[in-house]
Parts: sequence; structure tokens; C-alpha cells
Amino acid sequence: MEHQWVTETLPTDGTGPDNENAVPDGPRNGALHATGDYALGEPPAVSNYQPADVAASPLDREITLTQFKDASARRAVQHLVPLRGLAPKIVERRADRKDRLPWLKLATFGDVPSRKGSLRHNGNVTAIDGIEGDHDAGTLTPAEAAQRLQQAGIAALIYTSPSHTPERPRWRVLAPLSRSMSPEHRERLCARLQGVLGGALAPESFALSQSYYYGGVEGGTVPETLEIDGAGIDTLDRLDAGALDKRGKPYAAIDPDHFMFVPPALLEPPEDDGDDLDIWAAPNLDKIRGALAAIPPEVRDDREGCWRPVGMALHDEFRGSESGFTLWSEWSAAGSKYDARDQRRVWESFGKGTGKATSIATLYGMAKDHGWNAKVAAPREPSRLQLLTPADCTNAPARGYIIKGLIAPRDVACIFGAPGGGKSTIAPHLGYHVARGESVFGLRTKPGKVLYVAAEDAHGMKNRVAALRRRDGDAPDFYVVDGVTDLLEENSPDLAALRDAVEEVRPALIFIDTLAMAFRDLEENDAQSMNQVVCIARSLTCHGAAVVLIHHGTKAEGSTPRGHSVLNGALDVALQLLPADSERIIRGRLSKNRNGPPDLDIAFRVASEELGRDDDGDAITAAIVDELPAGTAPRAPRLPVGQREALAMLLELEASGQVVTEGAWRDECIESRRVSQSEDRDNRKRAFNRARTGLFRAGLVVLSDDRVTVARQPDFEWPDDDEGDDQ
Repeated sequence: MEHQWVTETLPTDGTGPDNENAVPDGPRNGALHATGDYALGEPPAVSNYQPADVAASPLDREITLTQFKDASARRAVQHLVPLRGLAPKIVERRADRKDRLPWLKLATFGDVPSRKGSLRHNGNVTAIDGIEGDHDAGTLTPAEAAQRLQQAGIAALIYTSPSHTPERPRWRVLAPLSRSMSPEHRERLCARLQGVLGGALAPESFALSQSYYYGGVEGGTVPETLEIDGAGIDTLDRLDAGALDKRGKPYAAIDPDHFMFVPPALLEPPEDDGDDLDIWAAPNLDKIRGALAAIPPEVRDDREGCWRPVGMALHDEFRGSESGFTLWSEWSAAGSKYDARDQRRVWESFGKGTGKATSIATLYGMAKDHGWNAKVAAPREPSRLQLLTPADCTNAPARGYIIKGLIAPRDVACIFGAPGGGKSTIAPHLGYHVARGESVFGLRTKPGKVLYVAAEDAHGMKNRVAALRRRDGDAPDFYVVDGVTDLLEENSPDLAALRDAVEEVRPALIFIDTLAMAFRDLEENDAQSMNQVVCIARSLTCHGAAVVLIHHGTKAEGSTPRGHSVLNGALDVALQLLPADSERIIRGRLSKNRNGPPDLDIAFRVASEELGRDDDGDAITAAIVDELPAGTAPRAPRLPVGQREALAMLLELEASGQVVTEGAWRDECIESRRVSQSEDRDNRKRAFNRARTGLFRAGLVVLSDDRVTVARQPDFEWPDDDEGDDQ
């Protein structure tokens, strides 16, 4: 990995990282306060905002600005520049495509790459000099944002992204600090910025290493920029009162001594063993040899069209090692122009440029042009097929358990239910007991390390963990993982970092809370997308950990998690949390359990643990589980299947947004055959009438002016799916 330090203005010409179609430098004196559309006439008043003490503005302080050439972030160039006057550089930077624009970050990075070789990951941030935020929702214009920052007295620079339009504003904000600070302060400062902007920043703005494109696309609009003079956001402690988290909810910081993050050892550089390859997946030698063999000897003499690109691809894949050179040399020797001395000289020249590396995909593409088929050419993997006799099955080792009768090693499980139904309360409760090796809900546990990925509400989760520590004692093997926003993409830095953590910690249990927030932009009803979630979850079980996904239920509160059935089909355990009854009892229903009985008695109330007092003297509390011993929680009467299905169909009709008449409800139930499967329509109608009457009497459904609505959720236990009903 390569770093470069520059102590001058961010370049737009060829002296820095490769630029695409850059135009000559523009004004450098910082006098321009508005560019783009604002420069065409009088700039907005906010653009000229300058407090009396302009000289003290953090816009004039030299800060570290790290520039990455592309998304791979294998090379970092760190500039010492004042943010004032950067606006023209942003405007001037151009590329023919957005993905060819460089990235920037107001932070200092170390030289420890991720598993995939990226320098841009949370564990590699060593200091911050500013806060960056991204607005992509199109609800706040740059001028409105600048006005808010001006009123709050925050120094900042706003610039629009390539996809910005007046109708759909999209912009980034850079807020320099008054001094360099350690990374753990960033979240709190970002929450201040989020509060001033009314929750307009995208959640990924809170990711520690999140960086952003800057510049414009050829043929597109010119970026607009706005400078706002003021103070460093780190000096404005009064903004804590209105701080918001990444979801736009009130930000509640907690003493970091009350919980554990990912252990510091994970953020330290690995010991140098003299072999750079320890951070890379080993090259697939069989596949590479097959691709090399497919290229005819006479083609290999084409120095620029074949020989050199193949060498560059091997150099990149083998990280310049001797084994890569030997492979390239042996392959080249079959050509008529082979020169051993020239071979070595050229090999040593690779990797010294600043352009994009030639990857192994270049070799594979050339081989395919000559008829190579990777699937056919690749050696057959050893079969895992086994033939087991009844005696073998009898003597097979036990599967083992993490929570006996509930979760076993390498399981993929799901806890699901309605929003606010206790999912994110019971999940850390289970994990905390595993970390302490204590029984939970009367079930034995095998002690092990736990990673809890708090993707939706990290602040609330830290409070819950602090409450568990206060009530149950410390659990050094329980780790809250903060900063995850995207596990869906295979090349996601978050996924790479999480896999690194799993490799290092070797947890017994991994929670991902919630599925929707951790797998950003997931199409839940798409089979392929949901299968990707399952595959990623399974990949995290590689060292024996079980993975528990926290997810939402269907609007009709059916017995499967929300989204495509691929998820439910792949689960080993599915625990549905039913709505709290009139006694505030939440009961867990196992709709699927491959490790034990489906009728485990899991019931609890949500209790409150006091953590301390705020500045006003009011109690700071967090929700925790109050277990009810098995058999002690009174069971509500079972809701008959006919009534359950009629109620579920009414909930589904209401969820569609339409006004539901009694006739429409009746017809839907009769035609769907869910209340009754009788072939006779009159029988189905009578079954609906019985179900409707029962729901009316129970007060679950009310009728007003021919409009039927759900009055409340039932204090009933939903029967198992295989129970029948009279016809």
C-alpha cells in the first residue's frame, strides 16, 4: 500500500493522482464564495457570511485531507491544505464517469490495508480533521443547509454531487475542526451536524471511514459550492442538546466505559512477518495456470498486446512476489522472443505507477478469447459426498449447542416481529448470557464470544448493554460492533471489516440488528437479493459461529419473516415475538427449530434499568429483559384458525391503504379459501360469518358505517400452522 504527503493545494493537473480531463486551475485566493449556478448572479446572503474574527476560522487552518484515486483505495495521498479556496478545485475536477472521480476524506489514515487491500476502512483511521456528511434524499437544498449552518455558527463547505438537480438536491458538507482529534469523537460531532441539518444526512455519514466523490462529470452540471464561515463544530458544545443520530432520532451518548466495542487489538497493525501476502487471499494457481496455458505461444510474443499485460496481471495478483515472476517467466519462455534479463527488468518496473492496477481479470479475459472455459478447465473439487449406514448415523457426534435446544454452531437464525416488539431487547439478552456462560430462559449455554452488529440503533444498543452490565455483571467477551451500514455488496468495506473481526475474534454467536439496516438497498421480495443475504450470513459461520438476523415480521403478523420465502426456507431457527398481551407479556413462538422442540416456553416482560441521571436530574434508563420462568407465564387462550386468518386478511387489506368494507372483507376471505377450504361457497361463507362474529365479540374488530377496522391486537396465542379448523 502506498501513501504520499503533499503540502500544497489539492491538484487538478497531472502532478497528483491521475486526473481525467482536468481543466486549468481557477481562482486560488478564496474570494469566491459561491460557484456553479450561484456564480451567475448575486450569491445568496449565506455565501457571504463571515463573523468578525474571520482569521480564526477553521476554514483557514491547514488540515489533513486524504485523497483516494478510486473506490479500491489502495493508494492514499494526504494533503495539508486549508479548506478555504478548495471550492474552485472541486468545480474544476472533471471525469467522463462518476466512478472515475477521486474520493476525499478529512482524516488521516494509517498504512494497514483491509483483507482486500483497501486503506479506506474504519480500523485504519488514526485522526480526524473534519466531519463529512451526505444528503441524498432531495429534501433540503444546499442554500437551505447553508442557512442552517450559518445560524448555528458552523464553518463548512458545501458542494453538490454529480447527480444533483434543483428538483432533487444532492450535496455533501465538509465541516473542518479547530484541531485534529482522535476518531472516537467523530460520531458525537456528526450527531451535532445531523441535528443542525434536521436529520437530513444519510445514515452512512456516520461511518468513520466513509469518503465521498468530488468533482463533476463531463456533459453534466457544474458542481455548486458554498463556503460558510464560523467556528469549528468541535467547539460548539451547545449543539449537543439538539444532536440527532443517523436515523434522525435524539442522540444519547453513553460513557464508553459501560460497554465494549470491537477490541483494540483488531485495530492495530498485524505483526510484520516479512510476507505481505498474509492480507490477501491466496492466488488460485490451478485457475491461473489453466488460463496461461490457453494462450498460444505465438501470441505471447506480442509485447504490448499480450506479454506485458499478462505480466502486470500476475504482478498484481501475486503482489510482486518471486512466485508470480517465476510463473510469468516459465510462460514467456515458450515464445520466440524470451529474454531472461529483460523479463526481470520489466517485472521490477511494475507497480510503480499511479494508474489503476491491471488485475488478474485481464489474464482471464485474454484466455477466454482463445477458447478457455474456467468452469471446464478448473480441476474438480474433491467431493464431500458421504454414504452413511444406520450404524454410522447412530454413532455420529452430537451437533453441539450454543443455547441448548435453540441455537447450534453454524446455524443461521432469525428473531422477527413487529417494530417495537422487543426484538432488540431479547437479542442482546441472549448474547450477553452466552458471553457470560449463564443459562437463559432455563436453557444451558456454552460460553463464547459474541459480536453484536448494531446497524440500526447503536446508541440504544450501547445503553441496553450498559444496563445488562449493571444488572448482571461484566461480560468482556461481548462486543458491540458499530459503524456497519452495508453488508450486501461483496466488495463492501463493512463486510470485509466484519469478516476480519470474525477471523480474529472467532465468536460463537453473531447478531445482525437489523437485517434491513445492515443490508442497505436490499430488495426484500427479490429471491436473488434475499439469497445473497443468506449466503453472506452463511459465510460468517465459517469458524463455527451461529448468525442471528434481527428482522421485521409481515404486516399481517404471519408466522414467517418479512420478505421472500428464500430467507425462511434457509433458516435453522425462526423465533417470532408475538405482540405483548394485556399483562405486558411478550411470548416467543418458534415457527422453526432444527435444534430442539418447537414449543419452548420463552416469555418475558420488558423492564427498565436506570443508568444514571442527566443534566436535568432525570433518570437515564434502558430496556432490558425480565425473564418469566418456564410455565409461570399465563397462556392466553388460543385464537381459532378461522378467526386468525380472517383477522390476518383484514390486516393485509388495511395495509394496502384502502378503506375496507365488510363486503370486501367477506369476499376476500371467501374467495381466498384461507378461512375455510371447503369446495362449497356457502360453507366458506358460513365459516367466515362464524369467524367474523367471534372477532366482533372479542372486540378485535369493529364495524362503523359499513367500514370494518382492526380495533386491537389479540391477547391470544396464535395456533401452529398445521392445526385445522372446522369447515
